[in-house]
Amino acid sequence: MHLAQESQDMLDKTGCMQQMGDAMGHIAVHVEHAAEHTGQASSQVSRGQQSVKRAQQEIVQLASRLQCSPPGLIHFTPDWACGRKL
Repeated sequence: MHLAQESQDMLDKTGCMQQMGDAMGHIAVHVEHAAEHTGQASSQVSRGQQSVKRAQQEIVQLASRLQCSPPGLIHFTPDWACGRKL
């Protein structure tokens, strides 16, 4: 009976170790997916920042073409009148 109990204990320990190994494998997969999502989010943030910079540059360019003369009258100066290429 003593030998049978030791044998069962070993099987239980082996089963627990297998479950721990499986759990560690699942955790590794989740960590890998989280890292991928973090990289994707970082790329999206970078693209968003670039879009904002381009929009700011366009706003500055358009604002430089706006003139007020006489007071209260706003007109838009075309690129060719500002010496800019189209």
